[in-house]
Amino acid sequence: MVVAIALLLAKGREAGPRALTRMAIALAVMLAPQPGVGVFVMVFSVGHIGTAAPVMLTWLVLDRRPGWTRRRGRRWSTPLVVGLLLAWALMADPLVLVVAIIPLFVVVPVRLSVGSRPQLQNGSGLHAIRRAMADRWLEAALVPAAAAACLLA
Repeated sequence: MVVAIALLLAKGREAGPRALTRMAIALAVMLAPQPGVGVFVMVFSVGHIGTAAPVMLTWLVLDRRPGWTRRRGRRWSTPLVVGLLLAWALMADPLVLVVAIIPLFVVVPVRLSVGSRPQLQNGSGLHAIRRAMADRWLEAALVPAAAAACLLA
């Protein structure tokens, strides 16, 4: 299951030979772990490989999200699904806090501030910040989804 989700993540939205190349590289990396300790950790120890499936499934949901269109409106179900998947993973393994939830708390504000910075330099002010936040609604909604996942777990 982990390998299948990793291949879908590696494929992204590509098709044809590019998709096959990307998937082949991901498969090679996953099937040829570091000799010695890497093989032991991946194959023989009770570790965190089961945690990887729901976390990577969360990233797959974000990668395949329908996005925003004027016809259909915003897909508010995406942050809800992300929050539920993170809560499910966090209940199984507290490592999810370190590998998924805390990075969301760090990366999302940085992406939001970087995305609105060029508009602020043009002197647009508060209106530019509101427009930038509206354009990046999904990223802004991921922080409350991750916080809700912590509370739910």
